[in-house]
Amino acid sequence: MVSVSMLGMIACSNPSTPTGYAGYLVRGAILGSEHFYGVQLGPKSPGMSWMMGVTNVSITPYTFTEAFTGDSAVLAKDNVKLEFQAHAVFKLKSDEKSVRDFFEHYSFIDHSEKEKAKDPIENAYDNYLKEPFRTYIREQVQKRDGLR
Repeated sequence: MVSVSMLGMIACSNPSTPTGYAGYLVRGAILGSEHFYGVQLGPKSPGMSWMMGVTNVSITPYTFTEAFTGDSAVLAKDNVKLEFQAHAVFKLKSDEKSVRDFFEHYSFIDHSEKEKAKDPIENAYDNYLKEPFRTYIREQVQKRDGLR
């Protein structure tokens, strides 16, 4: 009896999401794989639950800076080499459908890991936005004269 209650206390958790964050809730399994349980917008907690986990992501704007300097400087239309920085600003929509879609298709976070290497937004930016953003910026600069 004591071992059953100890197992229950060890496997139970109260995953919380702080203010300004959206949480992607998953329920683990002893056999099989974890599955989606729900999305919670902070501040919130589902209460003490069996094998429940959450990955939180900020729903405030993120800014990523890309430097075009040195070898990555861009040649303008009039053959002037330009060095500059470009900034991408975006935020995750805070509705349940957007948060679930983001985690299931773009973040590539293994929710069973206790230590997460990167923020889910950084993963998504590195995997899906960084190179298309850099390519777009290069194309726009190459269409214009550098001295005008």
